[in-house]
Amino acid sequence: MAPPGDLELVEPIEPMNDPDLRDEIFGAMQENNEGKKFVPANAIARLASRGAVEVELRGKFAAAPLAKLVNYVFDKPAIKVFLILVLCRNVGVMAKIYNCRIGDEHLPLDEQATTSDGKQFQSLSENMNPRSFLDSLFSRRLADREEFLERQWFFMAPVFTREKFAHKLHSRCPLPFVPFTAKDKAQSTPHGGLCGSVIEIKVHDAHQKVLPCTNGKPIRVALKTIWPQMGHYFHQEEDTLSVIQKIDHPHLIKPIASYQHHNRENGCFLFPWAEHGNLNEFWKAEKVRPLRKPEMMSWMINQMRGLCHALSILHHEHRRHGDIKPENILLFEEGGYKGTLRIADVGLAKFHAEATERRVLLKQITKTMTGTTRYLSPEFVHKDQIPRVFDVWALGCVFIEFLIWTLHGYKRLSDFKKATNAHFWDEVNGAFVIHAEVHTWISNINQILRGSETALESLLDLVELHMLVPNYEKRSPSIEVHKKLVEICHDAEKDSRYLIDPEVESRARTNPPRSLREPSKTLSVPERPRNKVAPLSQRQGSFEVSVKAPDDGIDNTSLMVHTSTRAQQMVSNNKGAPKVAVADL
Repeated sequence: MAPPGDLELVEPIEPMNDPDLRDEIFGAMQENNEGKKFVPANAIARLASRGAVEVELRGKFAAAPLAKLVNYVFDKPAIKVFLILVLCRNVGVMAKIYNCRIGDEHLPLDEQATTSDGKQFQSLSENMNPRSFLDSLFSRRLADREEFLERQWFFMAPVFTREKFAHKLHSRCPLPFVPFTAKDKAQSTPHGGLCGSVIEIKVHDAHQKVLPCTNGKPIRVALKTIWPQMGHYFHQEEDTLSVIQKIDHPHLIKPIASYQHHNRENGCFLFPWAEHGNLNEFWKAEKVRPLRKPEMMSWMINQMRGLCHALSILHHEHRRHGDIKPENILLFEEGGYKGTLRIADVGLAKFHAEATERRVLLKQITKTMTGTTRYLSPEFVHKDQIPRVFDVWALGCVFIEFLIWTLHGYKRLSDFKKATNAHFWDEVNGAFVIHAEVHTWISNINQILRGSETALESLLDLVELHMLVPNYEKRSPSIEVHKKLVEICHDAEKDSRYLIDPEVESRARTNPPRSLREPSKTLSVPERPRNKVAPLSQRQGSFEVSVKAPDDGIDNTSLMVHTSTRAQQMVSNNKGAPKVAVADL
């Protein structure tokens, strides 16, 4: 007899059975970085084998309906619906599921208001028109209904694919973001900007089909969350990035997906994570400069060519970037040697405002984001619409900084940035001109490169004559700049002496750049030989005609033809390029 206080067993305890499908489902669940559980997509495919489905349904249905139900689970498909019912211990409902033709496409379901026929379920799927299902699907038991609605979320983590960029998610939908482990590199601190914040996260490898697979390892991505007050720009950005995702270019970052929860103004974008940071961070960390190593010089000019080609592809797709700067050019491991530079943050919303709004916004940006206005072209302030050569100016600014870093190193580049914190241009008597301090540094580069007949000299010619041109109507489109960069790369392949000249390095050491010491009047850029890249107007030998159309000019404007006064003067006077006015600080 059992001692007082102990319970005597009436029947012996049954031995534990082997784990069934329900146990396996629970065992496959993972916890995301918010503590929500989800069943990964690859686990769903593994768990719902045809044999496992037959075993679960065999005790509930005869042979004939069993075969139909098994086929239905895989053909509809209704795999997630079936696994939810397994968790609920309610697979007998599959007959009603079959009769109502309910499948995974209808998930998630929600319980709607009571009608004369009883409570109804409605599909919340963004892919389905609202559709109601009678409560009789499950039974009159409240517990059955509630359990199904609760369990379904384990299977709703989205899979990001090329076929679908934008995702509208229920607030209860778990995201497939896995937490960082102790072995992982410490998670980065969120970086905030005018439009939102960026942080590094990890996505379960089975839940993204945009980037190459990583052999079962989670993929590091950048999660950009748009501020709620910028929510009205989110869909505009979403439209742009959905186009960008379909462009396969080695120098253009490929957006993974966007998502937005229902009833929220803000949304999020997912991008690949750059292992080596941005271009400015590369300049700061890299100890070997192209000036001393032919392989490095070849890599640099080919990266410039690739970046410009990526920009021309964007422009061909009737898109602007809007915020080209070193911080938006990221360095990835793949590509060999030093890696691959890629343009990121395409189409930032702040550059889509009207001209009057942009003037106000310009002041806000200046106060809150040091350096952002630095690469803006002159027409940003006054034009009602921004031409795509706006991006060419910004890329020219980046190329000048690349040249300064190549010749003088990061410390001197930092000095240049401090001396030219506002813009690369100035406004004098209503006209836009190259900033005096920028001119001083360019003059220093001219002195070092003059007569060297190197790739660096050709690059400087290209930037001066075609990119850093204050009048946007005379600035070359990205496709023309790319053609010149292709020529430079081709010349470098034919003759290695075109890459490196010891005399250039010697001049760079003995001629350090100096900022303006005393205020001066308007300066002029000195003439020097231009044997690698000739101005467009000189090559044409006639009027310089600029055609503004959707393919190469201002967005959303009718066809306009401009004959430049500068070109007319050059033809009539038979002179070379005129001197460019440069304003004082």
